[in-house]
Amino acid sequence: MTEIPDPLKKTTPPTPPFNPAEATGGKIPSGTATEKSTSYAGVPQDFVPQSGKQPKAIKNADGTTSYTYYNPTLDANVILQSMDPKLVNGILKELAKKNPNYKPGNGRSDSDINAFSDVLLFANVAGLPWDQAYQQYLKTVPNSMSTKKAPSIRITSPDDLRVVFKKTAEDLLGRQVSGMEADQFIKTYNQMEVASGMKQDAGGTYTAEASPGTIAEKRIKKQFGQEAQAFKASGFASIMDNMIKQLGS
Repeated sequence: MTEIPDPLKKTTPPTPPFNPAEATGGKIPSGTATEKSTSYAGVPQDFVPQSGKQPKAIKNADGTTSYTYYNPTLDANVILQSMDPKLVNGILKELAKKNPNYKPGNGRSDSDINAFSDVLLFANVAGLPWDQAYQQYLKTVPNSMSTKKAPSIRITSPDDLRVVFKKTAEDLLGRQVSGMEADQFIKTYNQMEVASGMKQDAGGTYTAEASPGTIAEKRIKKQFGQEAQAFKASGFASIMDNMIKQLGS
């Protein structure tokens, strides 16, 4: 026969299972976190900075000052946004000298914040306010020694330049010139194009080289000046002779 429980009868709640961890460390609090969360500072929890104190000063409500570490990402964003834009621009340009892959912006981009966060990490280790740490950072961290990638420069095809040079020689001299003369012209003109490309990559205003026909004409007149003048004179005489003959006919 099944016994019906009496609702008015007091019962003793069951004993919870024994936790050996609580016997030595006390009761474990509810929830998943078992450690006090701290802001990331890039240094161990028990680290002592070179200066003997943490770098970031905080004014308390009672007028006293306490010190803590910078949070490199969050504090970098706050500091950059609170500075004069001209000062930000100068600081970021100096930091770009340390990292060839970093291009300075206006202080608001992730790349700007990441670059400045390196200064705050340096400040945490040195135990100095960021402005003092920044000066030491510039002196301590060497500038990048990597070289800039050479720009891609388009030059005129040697075959096209050879055709232009030969055609110009025929027009000015009435004959072909040697292949050596054509090759020298091609080499010179391509070097001029490379020089213009380097100037373009550097920025600013520059004067590009003249057209291949113009350069070829100047070169031929300079090297074969007397011959070119004689050919031009003979051509002019021939034209005059033909005109006289037409008048007499």
